[in-house]
Amino acid sequence: MTAIFKALLTAFLVLLPVSISGDTCLAPQVTSQTYTTPEAVVSFDTVLIVEFSLACKNNLKNINLYADVAGRTLPATKTGEPNKYQGIWSGPLIQSEFVAAMTAIIVWWMAYTQRGKLLA
Repeated sequence: MTAIFKALLTAFLVLLPVSISGDTCLAPQVTSQTYTTPEAVVSFDTVLIVEFSLACKNNLKNINLYADVAGRTLPATKTGEPNKYQGIWSGPLIQSEFVAAMTAIIVWWMAYTQRGKLLA
């Protein structure tokens, strides 16, 4: 019984990497179009839309793709057409660190001017 178990375990461990390995797109050819928010001056969020198609030499279809945007991994959405994808990402136009620093400076300035008025 243990010999059969060992044989099955060995077969499982040998076949596991083969069964979970994914296919690789060979010689990818990408065509893309990008769009962005046209009124970025008055917008608090900027939106980036990327539409692209992917053709592989080995004819892979419907691959799960991900994008690295500012250190975050985000999925690309599959469209109705084969090998066509879309990514829509939005982000603030003004960084939150800048807003925090400006708020701290304004609060300090208001407190400083009020202190001067109280001491006068």
